[in-house]
Amino acid sequence: MNENKLSEATRLEMERNFEAAIALLLELVRDDPTCIEAYVHLAADSGILKRFRQAEQYARMAVRMNPQCGRARYYLACALRDQFRLDEAYQEMEKALSQIKRDASAGTLAQSLGIELPLIEWNAKLNRTRWHCACGCF
Repeated sequence: MNENKLSEATRLEMERNFEAAIALLLELVRDDPTCIEAYVHLAADSGILKRFRQAEQYARMAVRMNPQCGRARYYLACALRDQFRLDEAYQEMEKALSQIKRDASAGTLAQSLGIELPLIEWNAKLNRTRWHCACGCF
């Protein structure tokens, strides 16, 4: 993966220049079609620009490469939700939150002791509100 291009794309995203970030990320995946991180960024940026089908496509590519990528599943859920495919979106969000929770606890004392900790109560909030999360996406 070209770290410089990914860093530059991230900088462009911070400046809210999503078109330029997408162009750079597309260059990156042409050079390295296995760069999951680039596909995750493409999914997020496409979603921000309301290109929900593209966002879904990029997120699915990342999930195909790594089904355990919680962030890819998260952006897939957002893209599905924005296309009003709510049942699919809900299933993907559950998978995303489960994976993110596993990743967050990996290598911690709680994991070594077999203690299951809640993920900032997102699971409970998701069940209560169905489509609201801390970032406002749901």
